[in-house]
Amino acid sequence: MAKTNLFDLHDIVLGALAGVGVVFTAAVGVECTSCAPAHVRQKNPSDATAVQDDAALALVESSMMKISCTSASGFWTAGSSVVFRTFSNGDTYLLTANHVIDYDRTCYVTVGGQNHVLKMESRHAAADIAIVSTNIPNVRVYMVPFLFDVKEDLDVVTMGFRSDKTFYSFGHIVEIEHKKNQGTIVENYKIHTYVRPGNSGGPVTDDHGRIIGVNITWDPNYTRIGNATAAKNLKPQLEMILNAPDRPSFPVLPVIPASMMPATGSSCTVDAGVNAEVDAGAGTWGASSSSIDAMVK
Repeated sequence: MAKTNLFDLHDIVLGALAGVGVVFTAAVGVECTSCAPAHVRQKNPSDATAVQDDAALALVESSMMKISCTSASGFWTAGSSVVFRTFSNGDTYLLTANHVIDYDRTCYVTVGGQNHVLKMESRHAAADIAIVSTNIPNVRVYMVPFLFDVKEDLDVVTMGFRSDKTFYSFGHIVEIEHKKNQGTIVENYKIHTYVRPGNSGGPVTDDHGRIIGVNITWDPNYTRIGNATAAKNLKPQLEMILNAPDRPSFPVLPVIPASMMPATGSSCTVDAGVNAEVDAGAGTWGASSSSIDAMVK
């Protein structure tokens, strides 16, 4: 069985995106310095799950967003993130490293030439992981799966931005660390892979496209040792967002039993308790089904 290298994966990603409809498009150009490591998933092309895995990895790749931030002093920084849940009303949730957002920065993502400011939803400073949100109209509704029960030697793919290129690296988990930091126990992964500046906050997935965490640091003493913080550190918050019902972009009208409906027209009550004019017509509401197909700068 042949190994999957970076170039095979990138072709698969582009092909899969053409089929599923682009949500967010990563930067043009791909960089990789570990295209054929020892621990890359051994895959039989005839395996039915291989197609599903490729589509899942393509979804994560297309969901990466470059985060740009400015501090109060005007200092500019950038990092990576991944969209993991969207709603019909445009609410968009991203997972990133806490140090990318920090405390004194205004951060945003750029879609279609428009900057969308990020709002902090939940952070675990000791684990260096954060959930942020913004609102992007007409986004396609979807969610990315997570894997919280992670074992050593798991094959992984790390992703992120480096300048205007998408950076991939393939490897495996060497060690699962449980450390006490700021009075709390956090879970980190030491990964045999490359992590480079700009990759912080980028997703780390297993070879089935399930997010297990995000990049946070690399070990300067070793060529190919990166560190990731576990998504498990924010598991309750992530599950609450993932399991939430959709938020429609149109008014949800109450169901009125036929016996209670007037013979003609209908009436509404406004905030002051004054009967509004009769509305004899009923419109049809619907959310836009168009998806974002924009370059993230």
